Amino acid sequence: MNRYVCPKCGGQLAFWEEEVHETQIKINKKTGQLCKKKKLIKSNSGDMQGIMCTCCDLSCNWINEKGIFPEKLLEDISSINF
Repeated sequence: MNRYVCPKCGGQLAFWEEEVHETQIKINKKTGQLCKKKKLIKSNSGDMQGIMCTCCDLSCNWINEKGIFPEKLLEDISSINF
């Protein structure tokens, strides 16, 4: 028996994490148009994470506590009765 499946439909669960990216695009001094070259300045995790079902509308999200994957949340989801 699969333990970590959607309690609503039995579908596959997926973990998601918000990421924050900063992209820098220079402005042409003469024309004021954006240059084509983009530079990625920062890429780090945001504060939001969640678990969603890939088959139905079940979704749970939370504020991240410094990158700790909340196994307890998976247990809590498994105990939900629909």
